[in-house]
Amino acid sequence: VPDLIPLLKSTSALARQNAALALGAIGPDASAAVPALTDALRDSEWAVRRAAAQALGAIGAKGALPALRKLEGDTNKQVRDAAKKAREELSK
Repeated sequence: VPDLIPLLKSTSALARQNAALALGAIGPDASAAVPALTDALRDSEWAVRRAAAQALGAIGAKGALPALRKLEGDTNKQVRDAAKKAREELSK
């Protein structure tokens, strides 16, 4: 996890997306990445925002609910859908 967190700030959108996907696959053990993933919800690339939302749901980051709610107005439907699913997972 410590090696993946800095990749969320990479200049490569693909690296940022893959880091978020990897952290989501790790699940709750990646909780140290929650602040960086929450920041990634504001990434300029929609695929990174989507992956970050998915990761936060998989990690169980209830503290990220307010930031995930802000994605309700995202310009990309896939991001909105991922944020909605993450909010549903976190509300269980």
